[in-house]
Amino acid sequence: INLIGNAVKFTAEGGIAVAAGRDGDRIRFSVNDTGKGIPEEDQEHILKPFIQSSMSDHEGGTGLGLAISSRFIEMMGSSLELESSPGRGSTFSFAIPLKVSEQPPETRPRQGTVLAVKGGVSPRVLVVDDKLDNRLILKEMLERVGFTVHEAENGQRAVSLAFELRPDCIFMDIKMPVMDGYQAVEKIKADDALRSIPVFALIASAFKHDEQKILESGFDGFLAKPFQQGRLFALIEENSEIRFEYEKPAPEGNGKSPVLNEADIIRQGGLLSGEDLRIYGEALLINDFTRISQWARENKTEGAGGLLQVIENNASAFNEDELRRILEIIQGGNE
Repeated sequence: INLIGNAVKFTAEGGIAVAAGRDGDRIRFSVNDTGKGIPEEDQEHILKPFIQSSMSDHEGGTGLGLAISSRFIEMMGSSLELESSPGRGSTFSFAIPLKVSEQPPETRPRQGTVLAVKGGVSPRVLVVDDKLDNRLILKEMLERVGFTVHEAENGQRAVSLAFELRPDCIFMDIKMPVMDGYQAVEKIKADDALRSIPVFALIASAFKHDEQKILESGFDGFLAKPFQQGRLFALIEENSEIRFEYEKPAPEGNGKSPVLNEADIIRQGGLLSGEDLRIYGEALLINDFTRISQWARENKTEGAGGLLQVIENNASAFNEDELRRILEIIQGGNE
């Protein structure tokens, strides 16, 4: 978090990429930015407490973040590495030993894109978050398929609106001013008239101890940021009576999203240029769905129209998992 925060702070334009992958018997994590960069003479002591680069005179901070991050990494058996030069950005990375899980990750059956709430109804949803951007993202996802969305900026207002509106479900941020999510869900679940309303926590991380505390506090589930549309609708279906209509598979050429198997993706993906794949990959690294959608829509590669339509549809639906799967299949087919 500290490394990403620094990258954001010192990158006025360009981009930031977070990557992870195998490095021998370890997993290497790296944060790369196109920001100011760090002079060579500063790199030797920038990890010491209360020391900042000469390039950060007007950026604020105490000079402790990198020192603490470096110490944490050392405790995990690694060291923080830096590659940087002024005007060309910086890359901070570290490789730590991690145990291989004995259990595969939990997977959910793929049901396709949600088109609308089933039955032509318009369920009421209350979205509670002190950050306007977070509320707007969820509002757009929910209203697109037929929900009526109401908003609240803190837990106290959420409790008041819950009594007034009796919504069909509630999405509640944890950390908020005036009244936080834990206090708000306690008040909602304590009332007989509101107890049955599903309340989902909006969280920035999903560690096991977070999950346990959230569920023990009265929440019916949680949605991690950044929001993934598939998980959002699955959460609602699993914990309420609300059901959705899903997009039916459509043959290529009827104006809707074509159905492509892995062979189709490899074949059409092979027609894309190296520059096309670079644009796609870089935008996906930072979840720039708008750029991916625009690139796919404006791309004129002959013979790859079906693939580009699928990419555009998934970008419009914020479907990071499917976009990443498509890219991996294309890259695998080019090897």
